Amino acid sequence: MADGPKRIAVAGDLIVDWNLARAQESDRSATLWDPNYKAQAFSQLGGAALLCEVLEAAAGHAKTYEVQYAGARPDRMTLRPGDPAYNHSYTICSSSSKETKTGGTEWLWHVESFLGFEKARSPSPDPSGPKDKVDLLVLDDGNAGFRDLFAAGEWPKFVPMPRDDGWIVLKWARPLFDKANHLWQFLQRQYSDRLIAVFTVNDLRLTEMQISRELSWEETAQDVLREIRDLEELRRCAAIVVSFYTAGAVVYWYRHGIFNHSLYYDPSGIEGQSFTENGGRMAGYTQSLVAAIVHALVNGVAPENLGVGIRSGLSASRLLHTKGFHFEGPGDEPAKLEFPVKRIAEEIHETSKQPAEDSIFKQVAIEENSEWSIISVDNAWDTALAIIANGPKEALKGKPICTFGDFITVDRQEAESLRSIRGVIAEYVRNRSRAKPLSIAVFGQPGSGKSFAVEQVMEALRQLPDLKNELGRK
Repeated sequence: MADGPKRIAVAGDLIVDWNLARAQESDRSATLWDPNYKAQAFSQLGGAALLCEVLEAAAGHAKTYEVQYAGARPDRMTLRPGDPAYNHSYTICSSSSKETKTGGTEWLWHVESFLGFEKARSPSPDPSGPKDKVDLLVLDDGNAGFRDLFAAGEWPKFVPMPRDDGWIVLKWARPLFDKANHLWQFLQRQYSDRLIAVFTVNDLRLTEMQISRELSWEETAQDVLREIRDLEELRRCAAIVVSFYTAGAVVYWYRHGIFNHSLYYDPSGIEGQSFTENGGRMAGYTQSLVAAIVHALVNGVAPENLGVGIRSGLSASRLLHTKGFHFEGPGDEPAKLEFPVKRIAEEIHETSKQPAEDSIFKQVAIEENSEWSIISVDNAWDTALAIIANGPKEALKGKPICTFGDFITVDRQEAESLRSIRGVIAEYVRNRSRAKPLSIAVFGQPGSGKSFAVEQVMEALRQLPDLKNELGRK
């Protein structure tokens, strides 16, 4: 990239998010109409516009790059739901509270449910004309119309092109790997050697890729790597980043004939664990990750070392999930509710300077051996003594630990088996149309811990908010 402040452009699908904040009234009447059951609507520019806002805020901290939005951003004060010139998404948001260490009350606002998406029905205002080439181009393809602008095989005039040595970072929702996706075909022909594509693992699963879910980090990472290598178009990209939202990411890198593939993960959990245990969702996990990757690249991190941006982005996504929306006013009836742009930008900037060993997210090279295990106990006796003296979490720090209540295992096969059983039981309990009882047989030597393991798996399931009432007591 050129010397001096770097120039970044952000283009893509602009979405207007409409968040309906619903107050929880414990004494709500059973009638259909209740004026005491309050709700407020808040608008937020999402999609590419939100990604641009986060990068603009992060640039304010770094002072090393400038950000421009390729297109016209609407005035939020004049926006109305259903405006035919824009894409709209609708959500219901709800609050929760918890007691702080000082005895106070902390309110949190998250997305409770996604109501739907409304696609633009008429052209949006004409964007401004051509711009100079940029050092890095960020594209947010949310499958809401932007990719169709490349149908004629030409670069849209309002989107700046990258310099000859510039990179393109593509945030891609609902990926489509065929000729119908004109944007993807254009990028493949012109920029594959400088393209970093970012997906979520669930979006890849929707393409019918065979990727396991919530069994072990080893199994899922190997599945992702296999699916990337099986698709030539992905192999041609300089880098592929597959996000597990707040829990980890797989990175596949190819440059100058050299391959590299790594897993970044939280040893204390597995994919989806924070969602099932804490509840609540947020829009913007992937925007946070992409913004962190871009922030690291333009601040001198070599493109082949995406780990700095990955760890930073995962930390920002985790913060987004735990803290939720930024709000002003009373915690149960906010006067303002919006994406925490400043908070996320600060987290990205600060964690991008953090040494790798201080991050909760660890890195390991993905091996293709079916027997591969992240944890390797070279001296079982010394490890056992350390567990007795210091506890398993300290003795096995940085290693993936599978925990069900008071039961802990570090064996990949055992962890995958128990998580499979947990998934079967959870699916059975959630399926209210079940007609037959679920029977599970457990075999093992006397004293091997069969009953204890079963009891702890069930106890862990009882702690899940949506299963607590269904499973009841022991």
